[in-house]
Amino acid sequence: MSAPQAASIRFIKRDLQRTSRKSHPSSGNLMILTKPSSAPQPSGSEDWPAPPTTLMHNRLTNIDELLKSHQRALCLSLSLLVGIISLFEPLAAHAIRNEGWLIPSIIVAIACFINASLAQGRCARLATHILVILLACFVTIQIGHHTGITWAFVFPPMVLFLHPIKRGIFYIIGIVLVVTAGFAIAHANLNLRDHEPFEFWASFFTVTAVSALIGRDLSTTVKAVTTVAFRDPLTGLYQRDLFLELAGHQLEVARRDKGCFSLLAIDIDNMKTVNDQSGHAAGDVVLKSVATLLNRELRGADFSARFGGDEFVISLTGVGEAQAMAVAGRLIHHAQHSEEWCAWRTQASLSLSIGIAHYPAQGDTLAGLVDAADTALLQAKARGKNQIVSAPSDDGRSAPSPGHSLVGSEMSIHG
Repeated sequence: MSAPQAASIRFIKRDLQRTSRKSHPSSGNLMILTKPSSAPQPSGSEDWPAPPTTLMHNRLTNIDELLKSHQRALCLSLSLLVGIISLFEPLAAHAIRNEGWLIPSIIVAIACFINASLAQGRCARLATHILVILLACFVTIQIGHHTGITWAFVFPPMVLFLHPIKRGIFYIIGIVLVVTAGFAIAHANLNLRDHEPFEFWASFFTVTAVSALIGRDLSTTVKAVTTVAFRDPLTGLYQRDLFLELAGHQLEVARRDKGCFSLLAIDIDNMKTVNDQSGHAAGDVVLKSVATLLNRELRGADFSARFGGDEFVISLTGVGEAQAMAVAGRLIHHAQHSEEWCAWRTQASLSLSIGIAHYPAQGDTLAGLVDAADTALLQAKARGKNQIVSAPSDDGRSAPSPGHSLVGSEMSIHG
């Protein structure tokens, strides 16, 4: 597994593990507005099903396959290169005298050709490890042919591009020992000048450092690409399709356990005014501030996403109507007192309108709940914005008026 490939795998696995650990709220203490790190862990959480990762798995598989194809191509090219050189180097005019190295060279060449075939099959990962061993043997043999010092420079970039940094450093230590032994042999047989080993090591470690920096840059790039595949690049929230999959899982759990589930559709009021008067860069700042608010105020068990434009959506697992109204009220309260919105508060009258839908009152499918929350959001904006509207239940009863206190004086909304 290549260094950037391993970095992307570890990055997504950590993301999934955080999501899985926090996907089950405590029924005794909702902790509506605590930070994700303080979300309680339920008893028996080991039996709690992790969120489905079909979409994550498919996207990660595509990225993984792309990286593997480059890994196979690199391993194939290096195996063929080392094999060809190992086969023809003993036949060179200056190396004919070293007949003792002929058989080892041919053995390494054959092994490299076999390894090239492995690199194109299911054993591609094994082939990368075999290639490291073959290259170490190749350098050792080439020392006997008086060219091994030159081929040692191929080792650092090859190892650090094919393997993670820690494993690559382990392999490089091995080649350092091999080359050191080769220098001892060459110095005894060839009467090398004293300063030549120092010149070599200075160049070798320079190549190693540059290769490590490039490998780290590749890992960072792959991590960034992986993030874009799952999250909105501007806000860092989940993308719409991934959110729907995760929220669908929450709904399935609520249906199985006869629990509750709430969906909040959020829209920024007068966002167009900000874009028109201050430019889209200012609008991006507003969008990021809302994303920061959602990340700060919601539990780790809750998912949030940007549905497009200035509309956001939140899924609250294990949260009923009253608690969902409290969450919505708290979000509006903090948005109204947000420092990021101070510059536009008088200019554009920024605020949030929120529509809420609940399971099972407003539907038992995610699509139905999304439609109900969106309809409630439209009603909130039609009532004058800066409102919270809960979709009516099956019996036609609506939620409390948004002008009323939702949880206490701190939750009051004065639109």
